[in-house]
Amino acid sequence: MNSDVWRFAVFRNVIGVLVLIFCAACVSSAPAPLNLASYEGEKPLYPAVLKAFYSNKAPLEEIDVYNDYFRSGYIYRYDLLIKNRFKLKVELVNNTVDVQIIGLQFLKSGTEKWKDHTVTLGFDQEGFCNTISHAITTTLNDPNEYNSVKRELLEYLPFNYCVLKDLTDAGRVKWLKENMEGRIYDLDFNMVNVTDNTAPENMRYYTEGDPRYTAYLDWNSDNVLSGFSISMQTNDEKFALMKKGSSVKTKAVLLSGRNSQFTDRILLRLKEITP
Repeated sequence: MNSDVWRFAVFRNVIGVLVLIFCAACVSSAPAPLNLASYEGEKPLYPAVLKAFYSNKAPLEEIDVYNDYFRSGYIYRYDLLIKNRFKLKVELVNNTVDVQIIGLQFLKSGTEKWKDHTVTLGFDQEGFCNTISHAITTTLNDPNEYNSVKRELLEYLPFNYCVLKDLTDAGRVKWLKENMEGRIYDLDFNMVNVTDNTAPENMRYYTEGDPRYTAYLDWNSDNVLSGFSISMQTNDEKFALMKKGSSVKTKAVLLSGRNSQFTDRILLRLKEITP
């Protein structure tokens, strides 16, 4: 066979194979139809939604537990070597666990700038939303898993703060009464300052039997939460010797919570549990 003819035949076969591969890829990556899960039960969605967020490394940005509304922080992923980010919005709409991708952006090549876009080459957005929606209902329909996640969340003070910061005043009172007051929490905070309640200038706030000191603490985390401070009553004099910024790890029972009259911060009042 003539060498030029042979090379042409090989070239034609290679092109044919590539076309078939391309066509197969297009078929296999065709977007899945939107097929969100339904839920007709009465359980609050938050344990199941938070588990789905955690499984996808999605931070919690906004939560309304009484209206079953949730929004995640950014989720990052690559689509054909292009870095993308987006958020998830989850809410219960007519018994459907509605999951939507919002704020979809890509990182412009050669820059640090994020640009909005709605279409990606390989990311099946509908299929991703279906997966999240069905994962949520799977947890809702598994009593053991649901209760385990719920218990862990309620025992985690930062999660409770996430809930409180997005509620109305009436909602905060309800959540504090139903889920927080009297509960013991593990604390991991930074020292801000400490007040000696028995000092002459503070005696008007002190009655016999009250804890001697009030330690004011800020949560030492770099995530989306801000304005998270607590006051902890204690009889341990070591807190009076601590410097600002010192790490405080202890256990305390929540006595009460309220809005600050001076700022938009939420103030939580706890009492240290003596080891």
